[in-house]
Amino acid sequence: MESAAEILKKAFNNISPTTSRELSNGNSLPEEESQQTAAGGGDPNCPHCRGTGFVMPDVPPGDRRFGKAVACVCRLQMVEVNKADKLLRMSQLGMLKECTFENFMSEGLGLNPPKQRNLKLVYQRVVEYANRPAGWLVLRGGYGAGKTHLAAAVANQRIKLGYPALFINTPDLLDHLRSAFSPTSAQSYDDRFEEVRNSPLLILDDLGTQSNTEWAQEKLYQIFNYRYTAQLPTIITTNEELESIEIRIRSRMADPSISQILTLLAPDFRRAGVDQDQSDLSTLNLHIDKTFDSFDLRDQELPRAQADNLHRAFETAREFAAEPHDWLVLNSIAYGNGKTSVVAVSLKKKKKKKKKKKKKKKKKKKKKKKKKKKKKKMK
Repeated sequence: MESAAEILKKAFNNISPTTSRELSNGNSLPEEESQQTAAGGGDPNCPHCRGTGFVMPDVPPGDRRFGKAVACVCRLQMVEVNKADKLLRMSQLGMLKECTFENFMSEGLGLNPPKQRNLKLVYQRVVEYANRPAGWLVLRGGYGAGKTHLAAAVANQRIKLGYPALFINTPDLLDHLRSAFSPTSAQSYDDRFEEVRNSPLLILDDLGTQSNTEWAQEKLYQIFNYRYTAQLPTIITTNEELESIEIRIRSRMADPSISQILTLLAPDFRRAGVDQDQSDLSTLNLHIDKTFDSFDLRDQELPRAQADNLHRAFETAREFAAEPHDWLVLNSIAYGNGKTSVVAVSLKKKKKKKKKKKKKKKKKKKKKKKKKKKKKKMK
């Protein structure tokens, strides 16, 4: 007569993914992966499987589970570890797998109290979202403010709980979609597009840094519109003002019925303590990359009259930044034509002048003190 272990080994190829799913509380692997983990054997001291890694459920012949081997309880922990590893690979987090809520500095570095409060509030809201993701979450802020870390922490938290999440940089997403058209691609365009569009939790990092071709805009719109209609949990991080984002995408991101927008006022963590003289009401740190030198006058793309008008506004703003007086109002009907950039540049130039004046005053005071000391010594 065959031993129970031999019978179970023969039955191995008939493992039931359904029963495995029931035993692992809804966190089982697909059938082929369940077979792979069971094939490695279980705990040699296990009283249930005696080291084989799987058991035959004690059910009557009419039960659908009858005669189908399932992973033993001693294997479930390994199954969960394998599942977590698989989810992590699927997430495309890469090095960001180290970003967690535990190692995020929720009080910042050298922040003034108002900015500390802002960072703590955003942190708390994101943690709440990670525990129960529903709707959309838009994280805005300057470079290095912590948006990507928080978004990645959500993905890592969901994976830890046994749920899938897809984290992808927006320009990389478009590159992946383009590469799927190649005949050598291992995955078809349709399959790749559906994978992104239907991800249970999609995290798009750095929206606004992609090339704004018509094709790119259309693909992004299709993804956003589908997820908006299906109300699928989505996180978006961006350095951009909402008004500079394509209007169809912006309207969905800004819909209060599905989306919450959180703005991080913290400056770059890598420049901790540099910007503490700035009011907490100011969002100038979101535009740290905007200068008169980097401003695009768009000579090649605008009609002559519009280009001339933009040049006049640019020169007026530069003069105002050099010698601020009265009011300067920049008005335009359209979004994304440079008003915010020009104002940000002007304010930064004004701040630089203030700092120079402060330095000059300090130098004068030092000189006066030195002169007084010399006079006292002479007396």
